[in-house]
Amino acid sequence: MEGGLLGSAEFGLLVMKKRIEQYNSAKYKLCFFDRGIPDILGYLAAFGSPTPKELSFAAKKYKYNKKVFFTEPWKEIFKNDSERKESFEVAERVSVEIKKAYVGLGYEVVSLPKCSVAKRVEFVLKQVGALR
Repeated sequence: MEGGLLGSAEFGLLVMKKRIEQYNSAKYKLCFFDRGIPDILGYLAAFGSPTPKELSFAAKKYKYNKKVFFTEPWKEIFKNDSERKESFEVAERVSVEIKKAYVGLGYEVVSLPKCSVAKRVEFVLKQVGALR
């Protein structure tokens, strides 16, 4: 399987448990997560793996804010390292499926602009009403 461990249903269930713990540990009204349960659905779809029923259930039960921020793959800053082993083309395919998962669950997906970190932070803070 091209996705290896990352694209397996078993690994998806392990990650789901950790995402639920993370979700339940949020202590503030405004909280940002790097990844969410719908991301797992996208990974599985990208690699043609079946989606366990428990995962579909969790994605519907543990809802994040209706508006989610999404970072599209960005070729100019993409690089492989010890954590990111997939090619840019695979990252694009996974990205498409993750976005589909969020949209399919009724989220408003807001793509972050491809600009400096400071400008992206400003964009997010404006979107959530923390800056005017």
